[in-house]
Amino acid sequence: AANALAYMGPHAPRRLALSNAEPAPQVSLKGVVAPLTQALGDKESRVRKAAAEALGAIGPDAKAAVQPLVAALKDQDE
Repeated sequence: AANALAYMGPHAPRRLALSNAEPAPQVSLKGVVAPLTQALGDKESRVRKAAAEALGAIGPDAKAAVQPLVAALKDQDE
């Protein structure tokens, strides 16, 4: 890492700060909502739980999964 900083020159910390300050590109996760929603009905409870957690992490893009998630709340396994 020290060699990389030396290579960048005397303004390395500023360059690193500026490069890290750029916003991350927005990625739509809508394409994974349907398979994750389907996984809510998997026979394995750990798969259902992971799917529910992933859908929750996606946020508003996963609004199509709200009703299946509400139904999943009735799951007695976990």
